[in-house]
This record gives sequence, structure tokens and C-alpha cells, in this order.
Amino acid sequence: MMHTSKFLSGLVAVAMGGVLILWIIPAQTLPTIFATVPSGFYSNFTSGMLATSGLALAVSGIFAKQPKQPQSSAAALAARFAVALILLGCATAAMPLVGFIPTGVGICLTTLLIMREDRWPLVAAISICAPVFIWIGFEIILGRPLP
Repeated sequence: MMHTSKFLSGLVAVAMGGVLILWIIPAQTLPTIFATVPSGFYSNFTSGMLATSGLALAVSGIFAKQPKQPQSSAAALAARFAVALILLGCATAAMPLVGFIPTGVGICLTTLLIMREDRWPLVAAISICAPVFIWIGFEIILGRPLP
């Protein structure tokens, strides 16, 4: 029996990875002439990992057993995904205006809430620390500017 939420989550991850690779990353990265690593390498690599893991999640959802707790209706699940995609799209559009860290916090928070994470100290820690560490890694360690 198919596990619908795993399957749909996997398809959304594949779609988001594809959108990142084909549209968002090329629009947000600037080519550099003298760089040891091409400007889109890390972002395309992580987006490819997102798409690949989403494909694995979708395939595992096809063969998974139904959970014992009741699932949300298909309409509620579709509404959650639509709200998440709208919020993620707004964060992407706002990134050049407000910067990476504020929109990164919003993206992490949206992702964790869609995952139904209810441990609020963990949600706050991940939502704040992940964008800051990514910013430190790219801006300070790698010398790659983020929007």
C-alpha cells in the first residue's frame, strides 16, 4: 500500500531541486573568472542531492506500509504543500532585498513546520543556526558571496 505523504513529499523535493537547478540558482549566482570552484557548483550539488533524495523518498513511499496513525486528507496535504511552495517562492524573491540569513531562517522554519516538527527549541535552533553556518561557510570560509 502506498504511503501518500512520503510519495508527495518526494515529488515536491524533486520538483524543488529541478527548479533550483534550472531557474533559481542561475538567476542568483554570478560567474567568476578566476575561481578554483565554479560559482554554481555547491548550490547545484546540494540541489541535485535534494532532487535525488526526493526521488528516493517518492520511491520508498510507493512501497511503504501505511502508518498506524491516521493521515491527513489529500486536500489538507495539498494545501500544506501549496502554502509551503508559496512561502518558499516569496523567500526566494525577497532574498536579494533582505539578504540570505533572514530568508534562510524563514525557509528553514517553513520546512520544519511542513515536516510537522513540534519540538520548538529544536525548531528555533535549526532555523537560526543552519542559515548562519551556511553563511559562514560560504561568505567567510569559501569567500563566495551570498545574496
